[in-house]
Amino acid sequence: MAAVAAEAEQKLPGMMAAFDPARPGVHATESVDFVVVLSGEGRLRIGDGEDVALRPGDCVVQHGAPHAWFNDGTEPFVFCYTLCGVERNTPVEP
Repeated sequence: MAAVAAEAEQKLPGMMAAFDPARPGVHATESVDFVVVLSGEGRLRIGDGEDVALRPGDCVVQHGAPHAWFNDGTEPFVFCYTLCGVERNTPVEP
């Protein structure tokens, strides 16, 4: 697992360090994220409280927002995503 983390840090600097232990699951990335839900049901929590329900066919585009993913169904929550690395314009609130 350490080798995977090292490779991820090399290819996506800062990605592995973006998880805040004070808020499990909540993380932010130096990227614009393009997400399409393929199957299952879940939700995206943005910041510390806004939850968005997601179902197959739903799309999400976000830029550096603190967020977390949750599976609310009985089946796997499957999504496809592309991250495009960018510099953050403003700091993320802890």
